[in-house]
Amino acid sequence: MIALVAFNVVEYTSTRRFRFLDWNGNMAARLLYWPTVTVLLLSTTVAVFLL
Repeated sequence: MIALVAFNVVEYTSTRRFRFLDWNGNMAARLLYWPTVTVLLLSTTVAVFLL
């Protein structure tokens, strides 16, 4: 997740923009941050305790 945030910062500050990531003032990164963190934590918990 830290790498994705770092990529987002580099992309957001560069002059070359990706249309999806620049949508509505970086809204895609804001909307996807917590669901991504939650899914990663849930999958890690399931892998450790149930597998």
